[in-house]
Amino acid sequence: MTEAHRDNEVLIVGGGPVGLGLAVDLLQRGVDVSVVEQRRKVHSVPKGQNLTQRTGEHFQAWGISEHIRNASLIPQEFGSAGLTSYGPLTSGRNYDWFNRASVRRYYGADNERLPQYRTETVLRQRLAKLNGTFLSGWKAYSLQPYPGGAEVRVEQPDGRRRRMRARFVVGCDGSNS
Repeated sequence: MTEAHRDNEVLIVGGGPVGLGLAVDLLQRGVDVSVVEQRRKVHSVPKGQNLTQRTGEHFQAWGISEHIRNASLIPQEFGSAGLTSYGPLTSGRNYDWFNRASVRRYYGADNERLPQYRTETVLRQRLAKLNGTFLSGWKAYSLQPYPGGAEVRVEQPDGRRRRMRARFVVGCDGSNS
C-alpha cells in the first residue's frame, strides 16, 4: 500500500479519557481520526474521579461541559475535593472544607468530580456526533513503520484481524502499552 491508501491521518490506540479527548480535539480541527479500543463497554471501576478546572476548559472547547455536569453524581453545591459528613450526605450534617466556588474566579471553568466511566461515556457520545471512527472490541497487537506512516494490526476476540495505516499513531492505552 502506498501512503495514499492509508486509513487515517491519525490512529489512536486506546479509548480512555486521554485517547477520546485527543480524538475529539483533532476531529474538531478537521483531522481524520480513528480510535481503537479493546474494551467494548466502559469499565465500572470509579477511578479518575477528580477533573480539574483546566480539564473543564478542554470540556468547554469540546462542547461537552453541560454533558459532563449532567453526568456528575455530586450536586453542584457540594464540595468537590473534600467533605466530612456525619450521616448521609443529604442529612445536612456535613462540612464542606473545599467548596469549588471558592476558587471559581481564578479559572475559566469549574472542576468536576465524576467517575472515569461517566467521563468516557460523554466523550464517546461526542466522538460519535463528530462522526469519528471508534472500533470497540479491537485490540492492537502489532505496530510497524511503513513509508509515510505506520501500520497497526488489530484483532477481535473471535480472531478477526485487520490492518490499519495512518500517518501518525498515538498510544493512549495505558501503562501496559
